[in-house]
Amino acid sequence: MVAEIINCTEIAKSLEETLKLCFDEINSKLPYGYRIKLATFLPRESEKSKSDEESVLYRRSLKKYCDRFGIRLLAYNCYYDAKIKLENIIKICNRDPFVIGELLFLPLPDNMKDVDYSNIIKFDKDVEGLSDIRVDGWKNGYSEGRIIPATALAAVKVLEAYDYQFQGKKAVIVSRSRVFGEPLNFLLRYKGIENVVMVGKRDYDTRKDFVEEKLKEADLVFTGVPDPNYRLKGEDVKEGSIAIDITSWNLDDSLNSKCKLITSKKDPIGKITCLMLLYNLLYLVKENSSSFG
Repeated sequence: MVAEIINCTEIAKSLEETLKLCFDEINSKLPYGYRIKLATFLPRESEKSKSDEESVLYRRSLKKYCDRFGIRLLAYNCYYDAKIKLENIIKICNRDPFVIGELLFLPLPDNMKDVDYSNIIKFDKDVEGLSDIRVDGWKNGYSEGRIIPATALAAVKVLEAYDYQFQGKKAVIVSRSRVFGEPLNFLLRYKGIENVVMVGKRDYDTRKDFVEEKLKEADLVFTGVPDPNYRLKGEDVKEGSIAIDITSWNLDDSLNSKCKLITSKKDPIGKITCLMLLYNLLYLVKENSSSFG
């Protein structure tokens, strides 16, 4: 068996065309000279820090799409010793009626709690769906348009593009994060997969046999491990399964001869993640339309 590589570029093109039409219509109704703003906050160790390189690349890709859609992306870099500055910048953006969405890049440094700062963002500007109000929303019953983290939306979107039938399947998510694992678990159950298992580093340490068993049973395996040393290998999964990675390093080449469908670092899912975030922004525009006419 030779795995089919998921064509993220083609999926992204279709999404981009739809979004372009939607934002063009919205922009045509804005007062002259005004643009929708998306504020992004990136905590950094220093100007030359490499620990946040993935976030920097993600924001760069996001800006390209924002430029195409007529959205003004605001890029704030907040250094680790400037906790008060980060809070103040977020509050300023909260008061700006043309800042429709706000995105805080995670994780934050050890001396700053992700949840605390996610909740400083007004829930009706929370484009990533990580404030407590938004999380309660997607945990307690999904409806079309509700804000859900973009990484989870992207993982499901690529399967929808291949007309995947979710009902009755088994899935393993190698992530327990609030950004990816938890919302994806919710989305898959909404799609009809009752057998979903989330595993994290602790599970590998304390329940290795359990993890290995569930991986070999799974029809779908999703990975989102920030550690570049983690690799899902062909020997870990069953023949004919599907492997989707939201990073660019979690999947070993040996999966190509074991899976029937797989994401690839040569055509990563990141572009779809960007577009799903902008779908969230589109929903916020409609949700907050009264604030800017």
